Amino acid sequence: MSNNMTSIISPGEEWDEYLDIFNGYGLNDIYFHYNYLNLYVDKNSPALIESFVFKSQGEIFFLPYIKRPISGTKNLWDFETAYGYTGPISTFDGDEFLDLAWQNFTDLMRRMGVIAGLIRFHPLLNNDRFCPSYYLDIRYERDTVWLDCNRDLTEVLSDYSKKHLKLMNSLITKGAVIRSSSNDEDLQKFSKIYLERMMTIGARSEYHFNSDYFDKVKQLGKKNWLVYLAYTPNGELMGGCLLLFSNKFCHYHLSGSKEVYLKFKPNDLLRFKVSQDMLRSNIEKIHFGGGRSKDPNDGLLLFKSKFSKQRSQFKVGYCILDNEKYHTLCNEWDKNNPDKQEFSNFFLKYRF
Repeated sequence: MSNNMTSIISPGEEWDEYLDIFNGYGLNDIYFHYNYLNLYVDKNSPALIESFVFKSQGEIFFLPYIKRPISGTKNLWDFETAYGYTGPISTFDGDEFLDLAWQNFTDLMRRMGVIAGLIRFHPLLNNDRFCPSYYLDIRYERDTVWLDCNRDLTEVLSDYSKKHLKLMNSLITKGAVIRSSSNDEDLQKFSKIYLERMMTIGARSEYHFNSDYFDKVKQLGKKNWLVYLAYTPNGELMGGCLLLFSNKFCHYHLSGSKEVYLKFKPNDLLRFKVSQDMLRSNIEKIHFGGGRSKDPNDGLLLFKSKFSKQRSQFKVGYCILDNEKYHTLCNEWDKNNPDKQEFSNFFLKYRF
């Protein structure tokens, strides 16, 4: 192919223009926007938000990522797609085009001192198809749960067990209330519940999102996020969730409930209400996410499966660009961190 063009673009108008193009292919989502990636870059961080673009004969390959310098090294970097579901998108899936795109990407990354990268693929877009296997190691991570909003309510509710549906209706009859809001004040209420819950369950520190994170959620734009809050019949706040939106997808992004109210099933009520509201909207799919592991009996996965039987696969891609330097860093980390063996099988483990 001739007339090839390779570029690295930064957040701004050009990035927006490319995403507008991918809208026409049904491949855009909130996770590809630079304001979303910015949620995972601290204010004073040296990390860079970038997107690699390859163009040839009118076709476009687009891969957004966060590039970070590796501490303790001289001009070495790695990259990863943001927490959530991103990866590459492409207007064409021909082998020759994709091979050229990845060849240009890997060559450029090596020239910039990038030694490895982690890609989290999008389960609803199956965009691992844009990745030739000889450029990265693609691995199945876990199942995720989604709901087709083109189904009618009766059909969706038929997936609920009779016991579960009866419980939901009973709680609502008794006066439990779910309210949706794009109010900044309600987002702040949710952020406090979420952080409290992460601390209670002992979640890893990277999931303890601070006030700066939720301030940046507002920068996504009012049409791209919504908070749902659950209240007892007495008006006490029990829990909530943060939804993220694109033109056709609703992502159940974060959720949390107060320990004292778990017996009132706020997490169930929230998903029950969100499902009903999205069925009445223009949204095509709700993505509830997956469990905490590959285990088909994972408790969180089974909980989410109470609301839909539809499954997709979440995959990740490991891209090693400098084998020697990457494994040297990992071996040094192993020697220096015998107390962190829970991270020993993580890709880019030297970051933990």
